[in-house]
Amino acid sequence: MSIELKSSRLTLRLPRAEDAERIVTGLSDFEVIRWLPAIPFPYALPFAHEWLDKITPESTPGQATFAIDLVGEGLVGCIGIERELGFWLAQPFWGRGLMTEAAELLLDWHFSSGSEQLGSGAVAGNDRSLAVQKKLGFVESGNRRTVYVNALQSHAERIDTVLTREAYGERRR
Repeated sequence: MSIELKSSRLTLRLPRAEDAERIVTGLSDFEVIRWLPAIPFPYALPFAHEWLDKITPESTPGQATFAIDLVGEGLVGCIGIERELGFWLAQPFWGRGLMTEAAELLLDWHFSSGSEQLGSGAVAGNDRSLAVQKKLGFVESGNRRTVYVNALQSHAERIDTVLTREAYGERRR
């Protein structure tokens, strides 16, 4: 199954093998990867190929991983829902509203599958990610936990957030 979600600037599509080098470029930037606990550091082409080999089309309604294609640029990041919302965006594309736009496309699709709520979160200090989540209607769940961040080679606090279908719908009105 091939899923594509589109806006005037973006296409969310299933990642493919030819995306590997763009993924490595984006995740080789310390300012990006320092906020992504589970991502290996330093990030290299074999990691991208391994990750791309594991991606499968939507197997659970409303859950999938997408490449974020910007018109005229190609892949600029990735976004997905597997148990919770996760995303990254290459640094040259920060500050343009692209992640909020991509997340809205994904959340519209996700909540149309019947889901009532969705979790997310961010490492404490990742103000950009938390700001995107807040714009979308996510609120802190009250849960905080310690995670190991590969790029930092240390533990950090993670702030969990949650979004209900109702809160998202009210925000979109």
